Amino acid sequence: MSLGLGPLTVFAFFQWTQKCISATIAFITAAGVFMTAASLAVVSFLILRLAFRPNGIEQLFSKKTTYGRRWGALYDVLHERKVVFILPDLLVVVGRSAVIGFGHSGVIQVGILIALELALCITLFIYKPFYSTGYNRVNYVLAGARAISQILHLPFIPQLEVTDATSKAIGLAILVTNSVVAFVIFVLTVLKLGWGKLWYRNKHVALESRKNLKISHQQMSSENTEDQF
Repeated sequence: MSLGLGPLTVFAFFQWTQKCISATIAFITAAGVFMTAASLAVVSFLILRLAFRPNGIEQLFSKKTTYGRRWGALYDVLHERKVVFILPDLLVVVGRSAVIGFGHSGVIQVGILIALELALCITLFIYKPFYSTGYNRVNYVLAGARAISQILHLPFIPQLEVTDATSKAIGLAILVTNSVVAFVIFVLTVLKLGWGKLWYRNKHVALESRKNLKISHQQMSSENTEDQF
């Protein structure tokens, strides 16, 4: 549901800026955005309320509970003590969609998107909300690539009057950048999870990966302790 929030809100916000939009389309888009946002808001509230209760974290990250089975995809890659990051994660999606859907001013729109992506990249680097170093690095790459792509979009603003040759070269650079990032993310994912995890459907890949990481850390700690003695 959270993956569909971005495209849905961009479409709805853009439709609301059109003067010739029909009442039916306006109602359908408003209802869709409201239902999706309300569902995510209620679920996020319940997740955070449980997270601050005794033994709440154990319930959230267990495959045997309702939260883990139904809503684990919203937070299962986050660190146990940083589950609250689900809120800024969703708010960034809505904010980005609002700038894209409502913004038609060129320089201001691209500037806000650049600031948003840079702020997200810095927040991820400082806060490190994910449970493993690999997930944090992947999200650094994604946030940085989005910021670079937005910066490269500046020459396409009509007010700057960039030549066609320059625009084509920059467009090619954006294409190459996104392709390289997609390839790197794919390779990192395969190395992290293994090809079998990608090929066969499993709803709890992150939970299992988290469990395996903890077991590995425990084994390393025990080996270090034995070496000391």
